[in-house]
Amino acid sequence: MLSALLSEGFQITATWPMRTEMGNRSVALGTNALASSIVLALRPRPEDAPVVPRRTFLTQLRRELAEALQMLKSGNIAPVDLAQALIGPGMAVFSRYKQVLEADGSPMTVRTALGLINQVLDELLAEQEGDYDADTRWALAWFEQYGYREGPYGDAETLAVAKNTSVKGLEEAGILEARAGKVRLKNREEYRDEWDPEADSRLALWEAVHYVAQALERRGEEAAAAFWPGSGRAPMGCASWPTACTRCATASSWPPTRWPSTCS
Repeated sequence: MLSALLSEGFQITATWPMRTEMGNRSVALGTNALASSIVLALRPRPEDAPVVPRRTFLTQLRRELAEALQMLKSGNIAPVDLAQALIGPGMAVFSRYKQVLEADGSPMTVRTALGLINQVLDELLAEQEGDYDADTRWALAWFEQYGYREGPYGDAETLAVAKNTSVKGLEEAGILEARAGKVRLKNREEYRDEWDPEADSRLALWEAVHYVAQALERRGEEAAAAFWPGSGRAPMGCASWPTACTRCATASSWPPTRWPSTCS
């Protein structure tokens, strides 16, 4: 659809998610269905729109998406809607040009442009979230909006695409439960008692923080300290593991002041 609009001479100026897909419609009852539709804002592209190389497009894309990201965050946009809302500013950059040329001189496709927009957005968000893994970045954004409550599967899937992960993968990692069209994060009481990070095939910092919290509450500081850097069982090669743990603990409403004193 976007390709058809652009080929007819339109320029996309904004996109906005709308909750038109109600959970009580027959196709969504008890199923994992999308929750949003996307509204497009368009205007005719000027006849004298320039043709630019890929490098020019990427430079402008990074500049304008960074500005748009700050503006949308200051407007309290829900985390699950942020990525979809930012497609608009990204496509506004792409569609203001008559063509964006690849290195071989061929015109860039809309599919490629969307891929680059998501890539740049992911880079911008990653800069703000340090070296967190994709599953943890999903969990932080989801918790900000829903906490440990249930939320629509469509919202979870939209956010997962934006964070370069998947609901199925997050479920396999053991940090959420998805059923009957609803998704929720597991709280630390639901994590199993014994955990070996070395045997965990899909390790996420969010998961590790919950196990550390669980170990501290159930077995004391020594058990929790066993997962700290230098213990031989640190969950991952996160350069700022203690700082990152504090961030995740704060986000998940677990008092960071209770970290083991032996680990400070």
